Amino acid sequence: MLSHDFNQCQHIFEQLLESRSDEASTDEEVVFRRKQEALGNMKLIGQLLVHGMLSSDLFPECCEELLRKRSECPEALESLVALMMVAGPNFDYRDWQYYHRLQIILADMRILTKEKSVPPRLRFLIRDVLDARDAGWPSSLGRGKTPTTLEEVRNTAALPASQKDQAPDTSAAEKGERSPSGNPKTAGGNGEAARSVKPWRKKSASVCQKDSTPATTSVAAVAEALSPPKTFDVVTFRRVLGTIFSDLASDKNIPAAVQKVRLQQVPAHAQADQFMDILTRIVEERRGAVRRCELAFIAGLAAAEHSAFDRKEILVGIGRFFTDVYPDLCNEVHRLPAIMKSEFIPTVLNVLPVEELNKVVPTSMRR
Repeated sequence: MLSHDFNQCQHIFEQLLESRSDEASTDEEVVFRRKQEALGNMKLIGQLLVHGMLSSDLFPECCEELLRKRSECPEALESLVALMMVAGPNFDYRDWQYYHRLQIILADMRILTKEKSVPPRLRFLIRDVLDARDAGWPSSLGRGKTPTTLEEVRNTAALPASQKDQAPDTSAAEKGERSPSGNPKTAGGNGEAARSVKPWRKKSASVCQKDSTPATTSVAAVAEALSPPKTFDVVTFRRVLGTIFSDLASDKNIPAAVQKVRLQQVPAHAQADQFMDILTRIVEERRGAVRRCELAFIAGLAAAEHSAFDRKEILVGIGRFFTDVYPDLCNEVHRLPAIMKSEFIPTVLNVLPVEELNKVVPTSMRR
């Protein structure tokens, strides 16, 4: 049974990397389902690696292959993000035999966050991985060191993050051992990382091999993230945003969400960029009801006499969104112009003067 599932994962991984010249003519829903299936299977592969049900050297090989195929495969970078968020915390420690390769992969990902050829949405996703890693993978959850059944792994991969069990904290000594090192001096220049050997080759015999790699845990991450910071920290703030968006999708409590942002005391000089980042994440939400609730949330950042974000900085952030992000994001988000015109503009007009908003939005969206 396990061999069958391994072969299935191998087939899906290789199928994911196949170049598709008919992408533009493919139905949008088919593309979306294919992407979700690819990401789901990538998370499953990550769980199999974490539980020692696949040989650990498959982790860097898969990552390297996804980086190499990013120009040919539309889902490659997003799949890399999914795999790294699941398996990265488990292998990011200096004594792991492939730690140097992981360092190079992360350095290559850091370079991609600055490349304009990479769509803004993907740059944000990659940046989130790097932020999580720089913070010691605070959102990672502990796993047992013994393999579980494949069905349990699948169920774990399918659960929302808020429903997964949290394990006790690791010892301070272990956390010290696993602290990320500085950035490597080279990125992508290592001969081993540049190999063209595909993962999965000659791996069948090691499917059930268990790797003795400890797990990284941090059960207090969410509680710490929601506490008012002594000084503003962008990584902590993005973790808080993740919690806020998760809560909004279920309880629709906009005042509570705005208050959580207010408690973070985002300094004025950082508000424009953070607003642009928040808006980018929101418009990528496919569920209309959730997206409209999140748009009401960012409008709430400008509400009240003493608003959570300065209105002038919000206007700057909106201007930067339309200048730096919007053109490329139109190719990523279906009906984005219609969403901005029919949902975003009417919502923010409840809290921003029309004459000021007109100065920072495209002509077609002015009122």
